[in-house]
Amino acid sequence: MTITRTLLRKDKNIFVVKLNLQEGDFIPEHNSKAVVTAIVVSGEGEFKIEEKTVKLTSGVYLEMMPFENHSIRASKPLELVVHHILLDEIHSHNDEKLCSMQNA
Repeated sequence: MTITRTLLRKDKNIFVVKLNLQEGDFIPEHNSKAVVTAIVVSGEGEFKIEEKTVKLTSGVYLEMMPFENHSIRASKPLELVVHHILLDEIHSHNDEKLCSMQNA
C-alpha cells in the first residue's frame, strides 16, 4: 500500500490534507469528530459512508458529519483533497455569526 498524505493546512479549527492512493490502496473504515468534506482531483475509486457507496471520479464532492463511518478504495490512482473542520471549536471560540451574509 502506497498512500501519500500531504499536509496543506493545519490550524486550530481546520486540517486540510491531500491524499494520493495507488490502484488497489484501501483506507479502512474510520470516522472523525470533525465535519469532513473532500473533492476528487483525479482518478477513480469507491467511497463508502455508513451504508452508502459513491463512485469516485474527478470532480466528485463528498461531505460527512462528525462520527460517520467511511472508507476509501482506489480502483485507479486517486487524488483527493480532504478538509476536516472542527465546528465545536469554532462555536466555542467565536460568539459572532459564522457567516457575515446571514442577514444579507
